[in-house]
Amino acid sequence: MVEYDQQITKALAGNSQTFAACPRNRWRRVLRIVGVNLLAMVIIMVIWQLVALWIGHSRGVTFPSPLQTWTRLLTFFVGGEGLYGQSIYQHLLASLGRWATGYLVAVFVGIMIGLLLGGSASLNEICMPVFHVLQLIPGLAWPGSPLPCCSLAWETPPPYS
Repeated sequence: MVEYDQQITKALAGNSQTFAACPRNRWRRVLRIVGVNLLAMVIIMVIWQLVALWIGHSRGVTFPSPLQTWTRLLTFFVGGEGLYGQSIYQHLLASLGRWATGYLVAVFVGIMIGLLLGGSASLNEICMPVFHVLQLIPGLAWPGSPLPCCSLAWETPPPYS
């Protein structure tokens, strides 16, 4: 049984002479992977369509189906239809510009802090505990973390009497 498992492992890794010599087995594996991925996409689209129909029927609210979403996306990219008076390409360019600006500012600030901490042992000893604590915060928590911090810094108006 162990020998059979080792042969399967080698075959999947592409190290087996018999597996590598037979291109039909490679194509079967590729087609199986593609088929599984296509089946997953079809299942997701069917669930999306059913949810759209259910929401439209039960609540009377329009919920876009996959076909409606696809045609709308194509009109944005190919048809040249704008959104808020600008084309989708102008929106993409503006978003990429904001992303690049934020990234460059973060790189600059990070390099400056790194140079300061690397050049001063006492400043490194003072600041590193703060950075170690900040590393414990998961990445998904960062978008929401400035809100509580800012709310502590802002003065709240007195309640109405």
